[in-house]
Amino acid sequence: MTLLTRLRVLPALLAVAAASVSVGTSLFGDFRSGPAPSPATVGTPDARSVAEDLAVTKFTKLPALTYKSTTGDTLFAWQVKPELAAAPARPRDVLVVVDTSASQGGRPLQQARQIILGLAGALAADDRVSVWTATPPPPRGTSPRTSSRPRPTT
Repeated sequence: MTLLTRLRVLPALLAVAAASVSVGTSLFGDFRSGPAPSPATVGTPDARSVAEDLAVTKFTKLPALTYKSTTGDTLFAWQVKPELAAAPARPRDVLVVVDTSASQGGRPLQQARQIILGLAGALAADDRVSVWTATPPPPRGTSPRTSSRPRPTT
């Protein structure tokens, strides 16, 4: 057989295999055991069960474990969990950088202001917020923006 003939046979074989799997599944059912998962639970794990699964360790049920090493020594591990009081809330420093380029004029700049006001309102009394503006440099070959204020003379 030539290479071209073999390449024509390959899609036909794949089609026959796919058709037989499809027919076999519809006639004999799914070969996997157990009930099929409901569509509501597929892809949406419960956050609490995920956290509990991640928290499971060797120390979950027993605070002490013993091990026998290859040399015959018996070793143990003991989990110590001190009860600590919650730390008091500390003041936070928040930095907000706002793009003030010409592309942000109008609605985007108004939205940035609303976000900053909402953030400032949500902070505690001890927290500090600092707002910086970031303007990209002008493109090459153009003059930078000039200020309308007079320059001091020296």
